[in-house]
Amino acid sequence: MLLNTLSTVEKKLNEIDFLDINKIDVFLDTFKHYKKDNIVYPGVFIRNLGISSTAVYRILYELSNIGILEINYEIFCEECNHFRGIIYRSIASIPDDLICDNCNKEITILDYVVVFRMLVDV
Repeated sequence: MLLNTLSTVEKKLNEIDFLDINKIDVFLDTFKHYKKDNIVYPGVFIRNLGISSTAVYRILYELSNIGILEINYEIFCEECNHFRGIIYRSIASIPDDLICDNCNKEITILDYVVVFRMLVDV
């Protein structure tokens, strides 16, 4: 990842008052391995940082606000706890007629998980 981008991320993390320096280091160490167009799953940061999902989503939304990440959507079947495996760049691009490949249940447009896509060059 470009040093300039990593510096921008570090600056943004320092503005967020609930992360101590150790957690910032862990975040940056994890984040620096992502490349442009990689999908960033919030669960990775929840596990690595040991903080709440709300806190991780707040951080990732902040990074999307400054153009480092883009909000994307992954379809999840609540019936069988299976991800469909397709990432959509907007809610409008999600088809109306979704069927789970695993259990054949119809999936509604509300059955999605927010993920993020890297927008920056390496």
